[in-house]
Amino acid sequence: MSYDARHLVGMVALGVLEDLRQETASRAERDPSLRPLVDLTLPSVHHPPCAYRSDMSYDATRRRLDGLTDHVGFERLVMILLTRTGINARPLGGPGDRNRDAVAGLYRAAGGEPLAVTISLARRWERKIRTDLKRIHDHGFRPETVISVTNRPAPAPAQAALQAQVKKQYGVDLTIHEQRWLVTQFHRRDNLDLLGEYLNLLPPQPRFFLDLSEFEKLLEERGLLTAPFAGRREELDEVERLLTDQGRAVIIEAPGGFGKTRLAVELARSGRSIPWFFVDYGLAFQTNYLAEAEAGYPVTVLIDDAHRRTDLDQLLRALERRDPKPRLVCTVRPGHAAVVETALHGLALPQPERFRLDWLGRSALNTILSGPPFRIEHEGMRGWIIAVSKSNVGVALIAGELAAAGHYPSYLSQAKLFAPCERSAARGRSRLPSDPRAARGARRRWLPQSRRCQRCRRRNRGSRPRPSSVAAGTRRTR
Repeated sequence: MSYDARHLVGMVALGVLEDLRQETASRAERDPSLRPLVDLTLPSVHHPPCAYRSDMSYDATRRRLDGLTDHVGFERLVMILLTRTGINARPLGGPGDRNRDAVAGLYRAAGGEPLAVTISLARRWERKIRTDLKRIHDHGFRPETVISVTNRPAPAPAQAALQAQVKKQYGVDLTIHEQRWLVTQFHRRDNLDLLGEYLNLLPPQPRFFLDLSEFEKLLEERGLLTAPFAGRREELDEVERLLTDQGRAVIIEAPGGFGKTRLAVELARSGRSIPWFFVDYGLAFQTNYLAEAEAGYPVTVLIDDAHRRTDLDQLLRALERRDPKPRLVCTVRPGHAAVVETALHGLALPQPERFRLDWLGRSALNTILSGPPFRIEHEGMRGWIIAVSKSNVGVALIAGELAAAGHYPSYLSQAKLFAPCERSAARGRSRLPSDPRAARGARRRWLPQSRRCQRCRRRNRGSRPRPSSVAAGTRRTR
């Protein structure tokens, strides 16, 4: 099944109702007495509270498409959409186009190119397509396939009847891309930029559901993907088994800095799982954002720091309306898994299974610290970092950065590792984040700017300012 077909599956329920409205509207054009029935078809459908209304983000797009009057702009838009779907059509213009707005394929002396494209804003789309095909045929062109693009809604029965008619009359395979195809294309992630350019509709900014490349970029900017990934192969296999074999929603539970988010990213990177979407903590959820998660094909959704979201219920109830239902992975701190379990209770989503992420083994930490970007060669220093971190990856990375920069806080405990910058930050009426991942970036910002931190670095290296008498070259006597 093609991508477009999969994408349309998620709109089946809405499409059936839309076909009913369109069929009624088509008959009303021929029989004015049916006009009052047009407004009774779709508005009579009521959506329950918190339901995923597929038409919420699509209605405005339909209205703008209906109101288009710029033929040149519409032709440009259609050419972009066709190119992005893999059809490299060449636009035509002027009196030589012979009702063909674009063509594709090699030119043939007898019959022209094998594929022709017609683009129209005409309200009576059926009549316009018939007229275009007749003129193309009368001018001696014999395309094997014709793609007709219209901004008008075209009911499926009317499309089928017209396709059968032109096949019999001209021997042409006719494909009709009507309003619903345009709406679907507009709401693909790769085409959201066209909403503002051609319809003056702004897509949700910033994106709420991030794909793997977008989430990787975000984590790289935070400095959370610099260290290599090691020692979690069994955990990857277990999470994938829970998702695939048992069909459960996985709640990854561990303290901050243990690598919960990184584990999910590596599972998505492995390629053995279906596509992933990532929900980063910090942005409030709105129902129209669900369109970014697309529809029609299976996905896995990671909700990072799920226990901290005040809108978790709303987010999960919206995901419940996605077709098909997504697989779920949530990351939480210890003692907060019940928050996600309560939110999932009673929903038509995979039921949760707790997965406790244990500390990382000494050999894995040793591999991380000895490799890039740290390259700590001294085994004693690596051993001290592992001891101080207590197998917390986040703390080990902070200490590894200090050691790689030439600082040797050999006697500090894990708690004291953050103390110098906490005191420096307190003077500036700010605090060092408690999360080791955020603390790494904050420590890099504060260390070069604080005299107190500079003194701490000298002390951590084991060197102290020399007395003035020594500096002057004098000898101290007892």
